[in-house]
Amino acid sequence: MQKVKGGWKVESLVREKMIIIALIGLLGVIGVLSALTVVYYGQAVSTQTSMNEQVTYMQSLIDQLQTEKSSLEDEKASLESQIDSLNAQLSALIEQNQNLTAQVDDLTIERDALTAQVNDLQATINSLEAKIAQLYEILESLSQRLRYD
Repeated sequence: MQKVKGGWKVESLVREKMIIIALIGLLGVIGVLSALTVVYYGQAVSTQTSMNEQVTYMQSLIDQLQTEKSSLEDEKASLESQIDSLNAQLSALIEQNQNLTAQVDDLTIERDALTAQVNDLQATINSLEAKIAQLYEILESLSQRLRYD
């Protein structure tokens, strides 16, 4: 494959130079890609670290919220118990009020009956006083007749 005066040899050298240049270019591209890979890997690691920190922070928030939820549920149960207790007290007070109202009604009826008795007694006293006054008049009249007779 050698031609006159090394024609093929020149082609072969040119080819070798082109291959060497192509290999150098390829190595340059590989170097750039390696550098980019390192940069992107660093960014990926940084992003992963940041995300892990965010996940840890979010988990702590979730834990805090669950603790608050548990505390609120305990408080809710306590308040419900207090409401039940207050409802029982209210029912007892309503019943006591009804009993006292019935007693007041009974006492009012008794007072009205006693008032009527007092009025009847007063009328009887007035009537008796009138009869006593009449009897005094009769006695007076009889006394005067006995003195004149």
